[in-house]
Amino acid sequence: MSLRAAERVYLITDTARAAQPVANIIADACKAGLRLVQCRDKDMPEAVYVAHVRATVEVARRHGARTLLNGRWSLLADVGADGVHVPSAQSVAAARSAVGSDPLVGHSAHDRDEIRAAVDGGADFVTLSPVFPTDRKSVV
Repeated sequence: MSLRAAERVYLITDTARAAQPVANIIADACKAGLRLVQCRDKDMPEAVYVAHVRATVEVARRHGARTLLNGRWSLLADVGADGVHVPSAQSVAAARSAVGSDPLVGHSAHDRDEIRAAVDGGADFVTLSPVFPTDRKSVV
């Protein structure tokens, strides 16, 4: 599967920082043309994350958008998402092997070597991060 042109800018959820229900944010963003959502929320317990992703998939699909999991590719079939975004600490090749050739697989990279490894591992797209300074990572 490949990333569509309309999906090159996408929403990444963070329910802890959201000023309103994430489902409302996604619906509004989709109405404005958004076509891809990544359910990041990496600190959520699995059962809560599964419910969050299922709700996100439902809202996104109603508006013609696709949904990515954040790193938890073992949940892909269970939640009905369209793909997975693999954090830099995880293997793209392992994710691709686990999910097969159809779902989207994206990867967070921090330099050229990580970009090459992601592409060689089967990533459909790569994001560069971080864009803004963080307490944990330097800016690309």
